[in-house]
Formats: sequence, structure tokens, C-alpha cells
Amino acid sequence: MSYKLVNYSTKQVSAPRSGLVLDGRVFDTATLLQNLGAEVEPNLSNMDMLSEWDRFRSILEEASPAADVSVDSYSLDEVRLHAPLLYPKAIFCTAANYIDHVREMAHEDVNIDKSVYRPYFFLKAPPERAIVGPDVAVKMPDHSEKLDWEAEFAVVIGKTAKNIRKEEAMDYVAGYTIINDLSARDHLFREDWKQFKTDWFGQKCFDQSVPMGPWIIPASSVENPNDLKIQLWLNDTLTQDTGTEYMIFDVAEQIEALSRQITLNPGDVVATGTGSGVGGALGSAEKVYLKSGDHIKITIEDIGTLENTIA
Repeated sequence: MSYKLVNYSTKQVSAPRSGLVLDGRVFDTATLLQNLGAEVEPNLSNMDMLSEWDRFRSILEEASPAADVSVDSYSLDEVRLHAPLLYPKAIFCTAANYIDHVREMAHEDVNIDKSVYRPYFFLKAPPERAIVGPDVAVKMPDHSEKLDWEAEFAVVIGKTAKNIRKEEAMDYVAGYTIINDLSARDHLFREDWKQFKTDWFGQKCFDQSVPMGPWIIPASSVENPNDLKIQLWLNDTLTQDTGTEYMIFDVAEQIEALSRQITLNPGDVVATGTGSGVGGALGSAEKVYLKSGDHIKITIEDIGTLENTIA
């Protein structure tokens, strides 16, 4: 029985706590592990476990099939799920990494020569201000009237990585989750600083710009992260119908490239890019942007479903 790693709260306990979803029930991680004989702190967090992922991975894998039904648990309807990582140290995003999205933006059948191109990264706003959990009503940023969606498969790093070769990169992955890389398309370029071209800060960095969740699926439960279906519905309309097979640089290649430039730490998140079907695609005939009341549902195969509304 595979587990899902969450942060949850209840009517009685409002502060988010680490939980394990097992067979549709939410168990308090610390309580369950203590009950099974593991020496853990009562306020154990998901970030604590990621900091010692090699140790906790084996503990969690043993705990999942051995979960003691006498330990109190909750149905998913009885809890509020928060983002599975509340305060990761960094959110790295890979730009223009899905060939169907590149062709959508260019409005032509382009190809990317990987002997010439390298992965193109940017950072999101400080995570404690950017991340929100599932079912949260996301406030439209004050500086934008063209808010766009981007369904993304996200990788959670499980141990310190520096100068990692792609052949060993997957050993550094703890698990996977979903993010929506919300983007302010009316700040894609700067009219006052034309020489600098793309304005990554204006477009990507604002409060609540990273809905995340609903949980982290352990890497061992996903057979092939480079072949997963990704779909996004805006209200009742399927707008993104893509998959990780369209990635130009796969998960291992992204980790290799990032770790050459900067040390990756446990709990860092790598958002792998988005596929075709975004509302503000530069080549699309009719651009569509988010407005108050819109409902967004993202489903990624083997991972789950992330839903949010726009306030």
C-alpha cells in the first residue's frame, strides 16, 4: 500500500501537521510512526523528513503496510489539506520545456537541438509568500489583469545535490507533486526597459502564485515520471491535455543542469515546465485569462488532482 505525504489540519487542531494518506485515511505521521516504534519528534514535519530522506523513506515504506488501525485517523472529508511543503527553500521552474508549448508559442513546428540548447530556469517568489494549498481561493494579483494558468509536474528533492550527473540524478528525488505556475502575462515584457526583454520577476513573482498539492507521491510509486498525462480544466473546459513525454529536458537532465550551477537542498522543488493549452499562448488565436470565480482543476496521472478557485 503506497502512501501520500500531506500537511493537514482539523477543526480541533488548526496548525498544519504532517500526515500520511493510507487507503483513503489520513494518519498523523508522528503519532503513527511512534506507535510503530520509530523515534521521532511529536511535531515532525515533512521538511524534517526530507532533511533525512534516506532514513525516513525506509521508515515510511515499512509503516505503510503495517499501519495500526487502532491509531486515530480521519477521512479526507474531515480534514483540510494544506500545501504538502509549506516552506521549501526554493522553487526552481523550467521555462519553455515542453515541445508542444514551444510550438504553441512560436505558432510553427519548431524543434529544439539539445546539443545547442540548455535548460532555461527561473525562480518563483519567496515560497512562504507564493505557495498556497489545494482548494484555496487565490486572490488575483493587484498588478495584473491577464492572469494565466500553467499545469506543472513538480519534483521534490530528497538530498543535497551538487554537480550530479543525469545518470544518478533520480537517486536525489524524494517524490512528486502538482503546482500551478500562475503567470501575469501583462508583465511578460517591460516597455520601459526594452533592452532586457522578458521580465521574469513581474510575470512570475507575486503572492499566491504557486498553488501546490494535494500531496507528495513518493518517487518509488511512480514508474516513469517522463511519461505522465497532464490535464487542466478551466471551469468545465479542458484547456491543457498534454504530458511529461513532451518535456525537452527530462527530470534527470534538469537536475543535472541545476546542480551544476547551484546546490540543491532537500525540500527544493523543481517545476518541470508546462505543456500546450495555456490561455495567453503568444501564438494562440484567442487569448483567455483567469477572472474572479473561475475554477481550475489539474490532474496528473499517478499523482492526483489539485483544485483552486480565483477570488
